[in-house]
Amino acid sequence: MPIHIRASEGDYAEAVLLPGDPLRAKYTAETYLDNAVERNTERGLLGYTGEWEGKPVSIQGTGMGCPGATIVFEELIQLGCKKLLRVGTCGGLQPHHALGDMIVALSAVPADSTAMHLVGNEPHCPTASWSLLHGAVHVAKELEQPMHIGPIVSSDLFYNPDGGQYERWSKRGVLAVEMEAAALFTVAALRGVEAGCLLTVSDIVVEGEFTRISDDELLGLVGETRFSERPGHLIELADAAVREGAELIVAFGGDGTLNEVVNGVLSAGGGAELASVPLGTGMDFVRTHGIPHDFDAAIRAVLEGTTRTIDVGRVSYRTWAGEPAERHFDNVSSAGMSGAVAQRANAMSKALGGRVTFFYALVRVFFEWDNTEVTVKLDEETRSGRMHDVIVANGVWHAGAMKLAPDAKPDDGLFDVVLIGDVNKLDFVTTAPKLYRGTHVHHPKVEVLRSRTVTVDAPEPLPIELDGEQVGTTPARWEIVPGALRVRVPT
Repeated sequence: MPIHIRASEGDYAEAVLLPGDPLRAKYTAETYLDNAVERNTERGLLGYTGEWEGKPVSIQGTGMGCPGATIVFEELIQLGCKKLLRVGTCGGLQPHHALGDMIVALSAVPADSTAMHLVGNEPHCPTASWSLLHGAVHVAKELEQPMHIGPIVSSDLFYNPDGGQYERWSKRGVLAVEMEAAALFTVAALRGVEAGCLLTVSDIVVEGEFTRISDDELLGLVGETRFSERPGHLIELADAAVREGAELIVAFGGDGTLNEVVNGVLSAGGGAELASVPLGTGMDFVRTHGIPHDFDAAIRAVLEGTTRTIDVGRVSYRTWAGEPAERHFDNVSSAGMSGAVAQRANAMSKALGGRVTFFYALVRVFFEWDNTEVTVKLDEETRSGRMHDVIVANGVWHAGAMKLAPDAKPDDGLFDVVLIGDVNKLDFVTTAPKLYRGTHVHHPKVEVLRSRTVTVDAPEPLPIELDGEQVGTTPARWEIVPGALRVRVPT
């Protein structure tokens, strides 16, 4: 058993993909291989074996740089591996390169002493195996994948003090710079196995400028980026994008961000599909729709997911200045104490995460809140009395993973209306933990109804919130808008 790859012969397939980042090895194996089995964790060098279209394939992280990677190459060969293919990122050295371009390495200039040590400092040209090189080019052509084929350079320096070296390499026709291929090609030649290298251009260092690809571009999500500069700005940006012909709008942020984008899409007449990459506090919309919280997985859902048509809510209310206003929401809205909770939570630090933030705000506001007389009119019935909260739900989750409407369905043409009656401090202490399980609906002071419309009024204006954002007060009227929004969700 080798020292660093703690596996036995047969644990690894003959064909091995070699990303530098061990976590990328883990992600690739778990995402793309069938029946993936972890083979190595020694020193964080994660390795996996599984199947791709019925054929055994292994993926092994190498770490950065030729010296350490060479240990991995040697030990994989000891374990019987015959085809070693480095897959990773590189710095593009040619002016015509674009971020995300694919490089197929023909050879690797050894600007690193490891490759030279391996051949006793004799003149040597580390070169890819023709069979792997030819196969990669053939498949790329079949897939109509643009590529550049030619020499690269393997450097032992990432932060190179000789800034002019990149220009000199570029003028000599070198396509890209990376840190492992020269050693890989040399070891493969010495040990009689095949080796190749496929790279994605993640940086461009040419003509004195440095450009780096973003994480989402590296994963394949490319498009125009627009940034919000003030509250409400995303409504304008999304509206303009749809009117300009955008077919997919991707919102990076939390529930408040998504709410603004939804309103922008709908104000432009809809039509564009909406995707969410969660980066906020509550992240309740993505819980309802099974969208991953992990960034890379969320991007994959954007790229590879399916379309779901859902309802939205339209709310007519009063602004704090008393003016009439109208706005949409995609997940949950409410009138009563929840509006005050949203305001307090949004004013707090989010360092402890959404769940802790919202629960702390809930506790603080509850003990300051006075229940009041409320009238709630639904399609076919009316409820009046002292109430704590009126929750109008299109989705299940709200306020940082509280399962407020456990049976809500965002595409059934109905709101789930949760009426929380005249609860007291004892009710709160005994029932608050049940909010996260959805079992609070069995409390005798809680009632769940379903309706296409909801009207709420009270002697004193009650704060209302939409998707966690406090926007105004009652009197207010909610109306379901069936099938108004197309959302990208995981397959």
